[in-house]
Amino acid sequence: MDLGVADTLFRRLPFYSDRFSSHGERFCYLMLDGKGASMEGFEDKSQIEDALDAALTQQGLGAVMGSGTGLRYSYIDLALSNLDNASDTIIQVLRQGGIVTNAWLLFHDDEWHDEWIGIHDDTPAPPPA
Repeated sequence: MDLGVADTLFRRLPFYSDRFSSHGERFCYLMLDGKGASMEGFEDKSQIEDALDAALTQQGLGAVMGSGTGLRYSYIDLALSNLDNASDTIIQVLRQGGIVTNAWLLFHDDEWHDEWIGIHDDTPAPPPA
């Protein structure tokens, strides 16, 4: 049985981007804290997704793959082809949109489990998974 990205993640099976990528993308996700949050430049999560997807695809850096919302956090799944440049673009788009301080770029890959990028200079460490 060959499971897709979503099935592998949902079942919490070992995940490696190389297994699912045709072009060397790294699969990651944004985690945005919704508790008491205001996002000055974005009306809702779909506007964040659209802004990110437009910026990433226009520069050939990746794309938004999907999203979800939990009780406290919202999540946006991404496939990034150039992590350094893509993370700079993501940070720029989110900061310009007034995104909350508690916002992180995290990684699906098992070997990157403890890695994260804060969207702001004062973003604290993400909560434990």
